[in-house]
Amino acid sequence: MRKLHALASLALASAGVLYASSRPWTQLPSDPTEHHERLARAVGTWDGELTMIVPGGQAIQSKVVETVGRVGGFWNHSVVEGTVMGAPFKGMYIQGYDPDRKKYVGLWIDSSGPTWQIEEGTYDAETDVLRMGHEGPDMTGRVTQQWSTTTYDAEGKRIYQAFMKLPDGSASMTMEIVYTKRAEGAR
Repeated sequence: MRKLHALASLALASAGVLYASSRPWTQLPSDPTEHHERLARAVGTWDGELTMIVPGGQAIQSKVVETVGRVGGFWNHSVVEGTVMGAPFKGMYIQGYDPDRKKYVGLWIDSSGPTWQIEEGTYDAETDVLRMGHEGPDMTGRVTQQWSTTTYDAEGKRIYQAFMKLPDGSASMTMEIVYTKRAEGAR
């Protein structure tokens, strides 16, 4: 067992990801918490109306489809596909809750470039908003603080909004996706 754990740690470390828990695996939660269950409401297939806001304020519209599934009771995995800014696009996201850091965590990769985003965030129960954040390059390559919010409206639509901090310290929305969940079995 010790060899297997060492081999798994080596494989994760070589991939650039190392689990940060200071607890042994046997002391980690064996059942999903309310934080993990909260993420489960995203499971399903969603049609998205995407608005990308590029420098200068121009809004570019497109459509995407996101399919969200579960890995055990702890993780969501999703694939987003469509056409973004006139080019075919595919992105993948893994999201869960880290009970040691008491933070939501996520990993995003997509077909627009060779970098990944590792995010962490918090949920505000009073406003029902999940906020995730990371540092990353903007469209010019400048590294900046970026964050997103996910909310659900009264009709059950899921609204994803992405923001970034500008050089003057203000914030700018860079993208919004309004998702409508498909009925079970619909294509």
